Amino acid sequence: MIENLEILRNLIIKHFNVDPLDKNRARNIVDAKKVFTLIAFNEINGFRYNSVSRYMGYNHATLIHHVKTARDLLEYDFKFKEMYSKIESEFFYLNKSIIKQEIEAELILLDIRINKLKEMYRQNDEHSVAV
Repeated sequence: MIENLEILRNLIIKHFNVDPLDKNRARNIVDAKKVFTLIAFNEINGFRYNSVSRYMGYNHATLIHHVKTARDLLEYDFKFKEMYSKIESEFFYLNKSIIKQEIEAELILLDIRINKLKEMYRQNDEHSVAV
């Protein structure tokens, strides 16, 4: 999962020449951080506030603030929305194989659970017939 965050970080660095982990408060860097946090929180499976904030070196409350303000900016700031859309689409393009692997792993887990439930059901049927 950390590799997803690294992919996302590298995309932002490549397209906007800023590091979302930079401690500077310039508007372009703060916008990059907000794009990073919103995509990481919404789109990367398994990440929540604490894990993303640890990666970025933030308190989780700071991350909550970035996600909230990023959602607002998506509605009202065309330049921010354009930046977000560009990074999000390229992130998904680069990340297809990772997403496919996550889906395949989830399907395997579901298959295992189904087989266990079938076995439990069979055992209950055999037990009730024997009684």
